[in-house]
Parts: sequence; structure tokens; C-alpha cells
Amino acid sequence: MDIEVTGKYLTKLNESMIYDARTQEPFNEELFRQVYQYEPIPKPSIAEKLKKQTKCTPQTFLNIFPILKWLPRYKRENIASDLIAGLTVAIMHIPQGMAYALLGGVPPVVGIYMAFFPVLIYIFMGTSRHVSMGTFAVICMMTGKSVAMYSHPFESNTKNSTEPIEIEETSRMYSSTEVATAVCFIVGIWQVVLSILKLGSLSVLLSDTLVSGFTTGAAVHVFTSQVKNLLGLSVKRYSGPLKLIHTYYDIFCDINKSNLTAVILSSCFLVSLLMFNEVIKPLLQKKFKRVLPIPIELIMVIIGTLLSVQLDLKKA
Repeated sequence: MDIEVTGKYLTKLNESMIYDARTQEPFNEELFRQVYQYEPIPKPSIAEKLKKQTKCTPQTFLNIFPILKWLPRYKRENIASDLIAGLTVAIMHIPQGMAYALLGGVPPVVGIYMAFFPVLIYIFMGTSRHVSMGTFAVICMMTGKSVAMYSHPFESNTKNSTEPIEIEETSRMYSSTEVATAVCFIVGIWQVVLSILKLGSLSVLLSDTLVSGFTTGAAVHVFTSQVKNLLGLSVKRYSGPLKLIHTYYDIFCDINKSNLTAVILSSCFLVSLLMFNEVIKPLLQKKFKRVLPIPIELIMVIIGTLLSVQLDLKKA
């Protein structure tokens, strides 16, 4: 009697009470191992796993730096299309990085740095041909919460805060860039540890419903954080539950104090972006039979900057 011996069949054999053809005795785990000379494979310890993962071989080096694999086989006829794609993505990252930097509570120029260095590193360590690394709204929003909490504590006091801020002579007022740098550094350390331990599979436990709900909630928070800028209002930051309700309450209470210049410019730019993306861009694509990389977002930023400087809109 031939039986394929694997560890997962032991329980089934015991439950089904399979009998030995020679002795007519029911199989148990001990008898099964004696008859078929089965020995379970011992599980490796954590130290052995770490030793295996950190073992340096030529293949390991190639896995860390995939550029050494694909660059020697790169086709020259793809240079033109890759340059156009890279230029388009680079132009897009300029206004996007500046906007997301403001969302994270740091100066806009920091957003340009955040858009530049990840792409530069991804050239050597990336594995996808269709991924653009850079700033991300949800990450910037989560970083902005830490920045608002720990930078400039005397200015970030909120209305619904129940804990008074004590002023101490030894306390240091950290800048927003320092807090954001510390947060990114700690997160980077955790990512390296998770990569070594191969714990990326934990993301499978996050259901699509959870991810969709989190993304939708983040979009609402991102939109709320920009409403005051579109209206030219100065709204205090809130923390804790119902902060969105408190924020919108302040916005509607101060709606009559909106900056007319900011409202007009914001409306014009929003209408222009919608018209280009929904009407003009499809017409151009249909006429020329290809997607034209027109950096409309960067053009809007340049126009807004020139108008602000030439018309001195800061005093408006």
C-alpha cells in the first residue's frame, strides 16, 4: 500500500482510521512514522532565517540592485519614449511635491526634495518599469499630524486640547523640518527591519474594504486641509475626534471673511484644470492619436506665481 507521505496528511490519516494491511491495526502518528520512516522537517530558528536572508551572494547583490540586470540588456530604441516619460513625471512632481509638502506641514521646497531623491534611489533598486516613486498624499497627511503635534508647541495649541502646554526653560521648539526628518528616519529603520524579516506579507491581512475606506477618509482629510487655502482663510488646527466638524464649523463661521482674490484665482485655476483634463486633453488625444505630455499643473503654478509676484497679491 503506497501513501504519499507529507506532514499535512497526518491528521487526515488519524481521523479516517486507515488500517495497516499487515497488522490490521489503526494508524496513529507514531506507527505511521515507523512504517513509512517519516521524520518531520524541523522549523528553522529566527537566527537561521536571519543568517539565510543576510547571506551575501552575487545573486543577492543583483536582487538588491536590479539595474545590473536590465541595464546591459536595455534597448536603444526605447530611449526617446523613456526620456519623454521621465520628463513628464518630473514636471508633474514639481507642483505635486510642493502641494504635498504643505499638506505635511513643511516648507514647499522640501516637497521638491522628497520628489527627487526617492526616484534617484529607485533607479538602482527599483523592480518596476511603470512606477513613479515620490510624495504620497496619505503619507504626507500622517506626517503632518506628527509635525503639528511636536513642532512649535506654542503655536499648535488647539481649541479642543484638554492638556495645557507647560512652558519650560529647558524645552526646545523643534522646527517642522526636524520633526518630519525624525519621523521619516524612524519609519525607514522599521521598513529595513520588516524587509529583513520578510514581513511584507502582512499586508495581505488588510482587506480591500479597509484599504478603500482608509483611502477615502484620507481624501476627505486632504480636501478639508485645502479648503481654507482656497478661500484664503486662517483656520486653527484641531486634533482628536470630530476635528473635521470643528474645522468646517470655523470655515462656515468665517466664510464672510474670505479673501476675494484667493477665491477668484482658485476658481479660475480649478475650472482651467477641469476643462483641460476633461475636454481639451481627450480632443488632443483623439486628433493626434497619442497622449501629449502637456504639464498643465506646472503651467498653472507658474502662472499663479507670476500673478502673485507682479500684482503683489500677498497684500491683497
